[in-house]
Amino acid sequence: MAQEPDWATQAVDMLESVVSTIRSKTSEPATKLVKYLVFGVMAIGVLVMLFFFLTIAAVRGLDAALPQSVWLTYFILSAVFMAVGAFLWSRRKA
Repeated sequence: MAQEPDWATQAVDMLESVVSTIRSKTSEPATKLVKYLVFGVMAIGVLVMLFFFLTIAAVRGLDAALPQSVWLTYFILSAVFMAVGAFLWSRRKA
């Protein structure tokens, strides 16, 4: 007697291959995108905090190093920030 093909197994295998193909084209790229998005937001948050902490450290360090009152520190740091801002403004796309 000839062996009949097992239709149930073939149907399940085909269904599994279709589902895994759809998942590999939809869910996996979306998961990767969300992962990069979350890590990017975290990195931006850390960089913003680092900027604020370095600014506070610069104010305190210059205030301790300079003999004048704190206004000279503010003047120096504002000049630095304005120079950086002017440089970035000159590099912008028109």
